[in-house]
Amino acid sequence: MNDKKSNQKAILNLRGNLSKLPCEKSTALMIVIIYALISEFWILLSDKVLIKVLYEILHIPMEYITIALIAKGTTYVVISAILLYLFIYKNMLKIKNLKKDLKTSEERYRSLIKLLPDAVTIIKNDKYIFTNDAGAKLFEFDKSKQIFKNPIKNLIRPNYSKLLKAQINSTENNQGKFPLIEEKLIRNDGTVIDVEIRSCKFNYDGQPSILSVIRDITERKKIENILKKALEENKSLLEKMIELDKVKTEFFANISHEFKTPLNIIFGVVQLLSNSINDSEIKITPAKLNDYTALMRQNCYRLLRLINNLIDITKADSDFLEMNYKNYNIITLIENISLSVAEYAKNKGLSLIFDTEVEEKFMACDADKIERVILNLLSNSIKFTKRGGTIYVNIYDYEDSITISVKDTGIGIPKNKIDKIFDRFIQVDSSLHRENEGSGIGLSLVKSLVEKHGGQISVTSTENLGTEFFIKLPVKILPGESEKLLPNNSNHTLVEKIQIELSDIYSIY
Repeated sequence: MNDKKSNQKAILNLRGNLSKLPCEKSTALMIVIIYALISEFWILLSDKVLIKVLYEILHIPMEYITIALIAKGTTYVVISAILLYLFIYKNMLKIKNLKKDLKTSEERYRSLIKLLPDAVTIIKNDKYIFTNDAGAKLFEFDKSKQIFKNPIKNLIRPNYSKLLKAQINSTENNQGKFPLIEEKLIRNDGTVIDVEIRSCKFNYDGQPSILSVIRDITERKKIENILKKALEENKSLLEKMIELDKVKTEFFANISHEFKTPLNIIFGVVQLLSNSINDSEIKITPAKLNDYTALMRQNCYRLLRLINNLIDITKADSDFLEMNYKNYNIITLIENISLSVAEYAKNKGLSLIFDTEVEEKFMACDADKIERVILNLLSNSIKFTKRGGTIYVNIYDYEDSITISVKDTGIGIPKNKIDKIFDRFIQVDSSLHRENEGSGIGLSLVKSLVEKHGGQISVTSTENLGTEFFIKLPVKILPGESEKLLPNNSNHTLVEKIQIELSDIYSIY
């Protein structure tokens, strides 16, 4: 850009030097007048002096004096002609060399402007009067002269026309300086491009004009937008990573607490039994022994539940969680779970009500995984519903799908937490002083198991009024598989699963 300005300035200086040569009209007229005055002075003065000296003093005849005067005049004319010739020749030679240099410079700069990848334009009276080949290409014209037929307003976006006017006025008022600007130009085919323009005031054919160098920055703008978007995405990703790191830190604090609490209880009972064996004065009745055994069993179940959840969530993340699909009556499966949990709910002062629109609905599912999903939701409802509350389990039939609803009249979920309860390691109450235990991976595992069945899970909740989970499962039948009832040992297995899943349903303090 600076080189092009320097070249243009050199051309202007060269033209200025030519205009200042002594052969311009005023200088030539002055030279002629001075020459005439000197000649007149020389003729009048020298003739009188010469005649006086030759004729009156030296007494030379007049005819000789006339010859001398003619010789003097001839000598003066010859000398004057020689001097004038040398002066004119020198200046003509200088003019010739300057014109040659000017022509060479103009050809060189014209070639340079033609080869420039950026568009070079001249604007006069709100019209383009010159552009190079790059300018024609920029505006999508076949030839550079085609641009002259289009007013500037047709080639610049309307909302930029006023800006251009203001900039032209600014150029005239700021000693020809033009700030670097970015505009949007309209090409001949109607497409809009982003350009960068650098301009300056310029005299073209004696009239004020605007010389501009225009560079297409459309691709640069695209890259800038991509980089800006990538930066925003990376910033968002960084924020998510920081949040996830914070959540993981809370999770490890909670999981440590989860492991430590049952282990402390088991260790305390073991230590008590050990002391009773070593000290004969400490008597443990069979009833107390049963209580201690039950307490250890429950806390072993708690540890087992926690370990199972950690293993299964890890398998789900790595897509190694195996599914054992068979055609089961989903209604009977969920009813058995609900009725089995009803006794546990009753011991907590809660009512559990099961209802269904159909009595039989066979579909392909993994019975073990469905039991874990329902038990986890029921466990949450029991933990977070106060005495006197009610838990509802309903099944709705939609022919090609079923919806299982688990609803309670518990404490509900805050609005700022409801969108995150299925996220990994998230707990509504993540403090170590919460009323109920929980690792923050139960609902995340439930979501993974439901999605493994091709289903969806959602939740609605109102604080202090209750929460309702909806599980929508597609009804599919495995071809070639018979419709199976639950295994003979399913009751015993279910009781054990209930003991494991509901093992942390009690207050810590």
